[in-house]
Amino acid sequence: MNTITDLATSRRTRTSSRARAASLLAAVCAAAALITAFPAAVQASPDVYYPDCDAARAAGAAPLYRGDPGYRPPLDRDDDGVACEPYPR
Repeated sequence: MNTITDLATSRRTRTSSRARAASLLAAVCAAAALITAFPAAVQASPDVYYPDCDAARAAGAAPLYRGDPGYRPPLDRDDDGVACEPYPR
């Protein structure tokens, strides 16, 4: 059996959940708008190419991590996800 206090608490919980859901939806929409407005800032450029690590270092891009523009497996000698690592000392 529900009391008036239980009903009021239940109503506040539903309202609070709705407010959180609305806030989350607003944040997702804002993020989507930013991604749409500035796609180059979030998407890597697929046309970056370094023929070798010397070129990547000269461009100031080394080390390259898997997923970075210009990363390719032939530049990653030990296949650890990091290409053009600094020279050994």
